[in-house]
Amino acid sequence: MNRVGQLYRLQTVELEIAEAERRLKEVKAGLEESERLRRARQAVEKVEAQWRHWQTELQDLELEIEGLAEKIEATREKLYGGRIKNPKELASLEEELGYLERRKERQEDRMLEAMIALEEKEGELAERRGELARLEADWLRDRERLTAEQRELETKLIRLRGEQAKLRRMIAADDLILYDNLCRRKGGRAVALLNGRVCQGCGVTLPSGKAQQVRRGEGLNFCDGCGRILYAK
Repeated sequence: MNRVGQLYRLQTVELEIAEAERRLKEVKAGLEESERLRRARQAVEKVEAQWRHWQTELQDLELEIEGLAEKIEATREKLYGGRIKNPKELASLEEELGYLERRKERQEDRMLEAMIALEEKEGELAERRGELARLEADWLRDRERLTAEQRELETKLIRLRGEQAKLRRMIAADDLILYDNLCRRKGGRAVALLNGRVCQGCGVTLPSGKAQQVRRGEGLNFCDGCGRILYAK
């Protein structure tokens, strides 16, 4: 492999490294939970909290109504049992009974509202959990595939970087300096293929004599248009 061939091979390897590194970064990002999955999990947690709130509210109301029913029964027994004769005390019991019955009625209305809200949250929670389970299954399936791809990319990068290091040891220091400078200025493409007389880097057509020099591999030849090193396979 001549000087230009070595530089072209080095460029090919380094472009492959750059692409593999780019893809590896994407793969690692894909292995993390997506924003959609995080939002779905947060939505489940939010609805679960609301469901627990209504469940607790319903339990508290049931206990309170049960207690009110017992107090109403006891107050009625006192009021109508015939043991109390004092009119003032009887009037007080009637007032207390009315309050207890009104309170029980209000709490029963609230209990009905809590039951409806709890049923709605149960439905919403089932829907949210189903969506989360679907997204988690998709993510786990993708994660398995991406993990395999990550291993392949890491193995490929080890091989490419080994070849890159070997090529850079083989190439003359002056050629490497020239190549690296051109790479910085030409988007990582210091060497352009010559197809017939046309530079594949910029499309300029070279004179026949120069194209023949490139094909013979005589030294380093540069495109008159883009300034890249020319290489003919």
